[in-house]
Amino acid sequence: MFELIQVCNENLLHYCEYEKAFNTDLNQYQSRIYPLKDAEHLRWYHIRADKKYIGAIWLEKSAPDDFAVLGIFIADKNFRDKGIGKRAIEQIIENDLQFINTDKIVLRVREENKRAIACYNSVGFKETLKYKKEKLNIVEMIWEKSVRFTYLNKANLKTVASDIFNILADNMEIIAPTGNKREDDFKCWCEGISKSLQKDKRQIILIMCNLKIIGYFQYYINESTFVMEEIQIKSSYQGRNIFRELYGYIITNINENIKYVEAYANKANVKSIGILEHIGLTKIGMNKNGNSFHFRGKYEDLLKWYESKGDKKC
Repeated sequence: MFELIQVCNENLLHYCEYEKAFNTDLNQYQSRIYPLKDAEHLRWYHIRADKKYIGAIWLEKSAPDDFAVLGIFIADKNFRDKGIGKRAIEQIIENDLQFINTDKIVLRVREENKRAIACYNSVGFKETLKYKKEKLNIVEMIWEKSVRFTYLNKANLKTVASDIFNILADNMEIIAPTGNKREDDFKCWCEGISKSLQKDKRQIILIMCNLKIIGYFQYYINESTFVMEEIQIKSSYQGRNIFRELYGYIITNINENIKYVEAYANKANVKSIGILEHIGLTKIGMNKNGNSFHFRGKYEDLLKWYESKGDKKC
């Protein structure tokens, strides 16, 4: 287990150990262990694992740059090559990039640091430039937010089941918690989704940001009706116009003979209810359990909403 703890005056003393490591061996891999003091935006954290402060990570953005710079190091040798750096990068991107007003991150790494380059590649960074600086061979890498959609290969459900269920569970804990243990809910959900996906006309679309699953959309085609059964997006990615991009992808992949659209929204999910009404659907009743509203509308109205490019609400 690891956690990110915001750097402040009260815990800055841990940098004494980091400086010792920098003077011993870290300086072989990087030129600095502190973020820029004059950065316009800064998100700066200690990395703590097993109750030990083992390193730091930060995102800094300086004016007038349109990108943030990532810095990270693991000072304690005992915690290197354990995947902690990768998870720390994923966490700071997911939780903090939104506060820096950019969708682009740049980092610079020494070319001989193959371990670090492999780690950065694994979270979606791409090499864009190589150059020399003070006799050092430097590789510049860039991460840009890139949302894409892909149909789930049903044979691979087990490999992504935990990821997509956790997105669902995290969202529902806020809206309508079950009160059950998560592992029990997961087991029940797996049984249900495995059975429902046996129908050819039921599909799941994975919503990806770079190499990571950030949401999913489940639907069913019932003759001339497009039934939107479930859409879940990680909370940190909500409100970023992903719905519109998703529907654009769907429209190009479903049957042209669709005439109607149906959907359900939990009565406590005010946001989903608002979106369904916004795209032209109307409440026509409740589901069998009485905990969700049943919506229906014309497919042509969904197309009109999608084509109204000036509308960015969803």
